[in-house]
Amino acid sequence: MPQWIASELGYVLCLVGFLLIVWEWMVAYRTQGNAIARNSLRSYLALWLATREPAQRAALIVRMKATAQEIRNDYHRTLFSEYIDILARLPADDELKQAAATDKAFEVGNEIEVQAIHGLRQRLIVIGAVAVVIGTLGQIAGSLPVPSSLGLCMTSGTWWCPTK
Repeated sequence: MPQWIASELGYVLCLVGFLLIVWEWMVAYRTQGNAIARNSLRSYLALWLATREPAQRAALIVRMKATAQEIRNDYHRTLFSEYIDILARLPADDELKQAAATDKAFEVGNEIEVQAIHGLRQRLIVIGAVAVVIGTLGQIAGSLPVPSSLGLCMTSGTWWCPTK
């Protein structure tokens, strides 16, 4: 393999690895934003339970709907919007039971969610870091001044390994 191919493949691997690390960062950023929005929903729900005035409750429902729209997960956004719609139509005798269930749904960090996000983030960062390291080694190999400086497996600008 000519040196320039090793250098170009190394360059491509470095870019792919860097993009995977940026993707992991975006997943982490989205996860944190969703957690903040869900905690805000829990705060609004506590305020909703504490107040008895219909106008304040209606205003809190509007705030909760706006906060639910900020969540970046389509399934959670739809689910939480449905929970908020249920709260808006809730009769007074059933409100504590339904509010407790809704609060549990808004809670951040149950085991299933943590394992799903953690596994994805871990794979992205490991694969990205390995790609960057291998790509950097390829770029180093491609930029050596003398082809024979790689040792036995490279002479006259082409890689080859002797067979015995």
